[in-house]
Amino acid sequence: MKIENETGSMAIGFLMAMIGGIINGLSPVLQRYAPEMIEISVPYNPLFLLGISFMIVGGIVMFVGLSHGKASVVFATFQAGTQVATLISAWAVTSVLTGVTTEPITLLKAVGIGLIVAGVALLGTEEHSGSE
Repeated sequence: MKIENETGSMAIGFLMAMIGGIINGLSPVLQRYAPEMIEISVPYNPLFLLGISFMIVGGIVMFVGLSHGKASVVFATFQAGTQVATLISAWAVTSVLTGVTTEPITLLKAVGIGLIVAGVALLGTEEHSGSE
């Protein structure tokens, strides 16, 4: 699927990188807490295997984003997506679904993650000349 409009293509690249980052960011959480959530040895633990799958799918989605956006924005957005996943995982994946408590997300940490995501969003608004 080729998008003729450069702005639309960049938006798709940004969105795909953020989604890929979030999916990829959930992977280490699942891998870390899998033995505590389900008492099955790690290589056969379904949550551990799901974490590995998330890592693979997140990478593929990021590469799709690279085909639509600028590498400098897509890579930074992908990394910001992992910060968003930190917030999601600390609350939903561990505490609510399993009762396993993780490191608390303090107000200072949440503000820091918000600044990272906002900074990455600002990267995508900069106009670049073709001479880079």
